Amino acid sequence: EMIQPIRLLQTAHRLLKPGGRLMLVDWIRAPLALYFSGDKVEQLFATSTDLELLDDGFTHFYEHNRFSTEDLVWLLEHCGFQVIAQQQYGQDRFVRLAAEKV
Repeated sequence: EMIQPIRLLQTAHRLLKPGGRLMLVDWIRAPLALYFSGDKVEQLFATSTDLELLDDGFTHFYEHNRFSTEDLVWLLEHCGFQVIAQQQYGQDRFVRLAAEKV
């Protein structure tokens, strides 16, 4: 979980040799309807669902939906990397980014 990734990315940049590569794999921002898909929706809206379960679900939604792919690319570029490949997968809920130190 990257709450504040700038120092992490700056450190990775400092440790890599010129041309060195970094692979970043992370959750990306997704709409509520996609994040809570399938049978989870019925459970979310059931009046009998425990408040603790609802809080846990929305806490994880917040944790997993901080950045979009564009946000991560922007962060990488401002930390001295060039994105050389990207792939969204898992119903566009995750992204793999390959970046090279410039």
